[in-house]
Amino acid sequence: MRYTITILIALFVLYTQATVAQQTKGIPVTYSFVYGDAPLELERGQPYDGYVFTTLRYYISNIQLYDRGKLQWEEQNSYHLLDLSATNTLKLNLAVPESLSYDQIRFHLGIDSTTNVSGAMGGDLDPTKGMYWTWQSGYINFKLEGTNPACPTRKNEFHFHLGGYAAPFATIQTVQLKVSNNKSIQIIGDISKLLKDIDPAEQNTVMIPGKEAVMLSRKAAGIFSIK
Repeated sequence: MRYTITILIALFVLYTQATVAQQTKGIPVTYSFVYGDAPLELERGQPYDGYVFTTLRYYISNIQLYDRGKLQWEEQNSYHLLDLSATNTLKLNLAVPESLSYDQIRFHLGIDSTTNVSGAMGGDLDPTKGMYWTWQSGYINFKLEGTNPACPTRKNEFHFHLGGYAAPFATIQTVQLKVSNNKSIQIIGDISKLLKDIDPAEQNTVMIPGKEAVMLSRKAAGIFSIK
């Protein structure tokens, strides 16, 4: 009898420990965009330094949380397509251990090479999302489109489709941001930082992997900050 009770107590302890270990909390992560000091709106009537934006879409992947330089948590199957025209996609919720503490978030801007060569996939990676070229070129990591009267193109349109996973033109970037609390993360992207020093009369179309795509991808990774 005592042996049976001992076994039951041990099982109860193991069950309790497992339950505690599985307790999680949700950390909301929101992305918003500005152009300098002004909130960014698609197809706004008043241009931003001549720019009118019609499309802003990009991939976030491999989300990780660090504390004092040490990895504390990483999201599994971490691929998110964010689209300014669909505001629900700009809000993520990270299910992390309840006791987790962190002071930095890291993520990739774009899709890693392994996923690219694995072939087209489902969910946010589905080719029907309009962010996939071909198996040779892979995914478009960052897409920005619109118009500017200085563009000598059809209807004054500009197209920045930044992608490419093969060396020497791999465009995936790592973004690292310090955070000040463990309850929520608000990330701002300032598109003016991407377009700074770009002359739309000269640089208005990037739609294949190459040096321009790499350069603009590095600038795109620098637009993010914590609110």
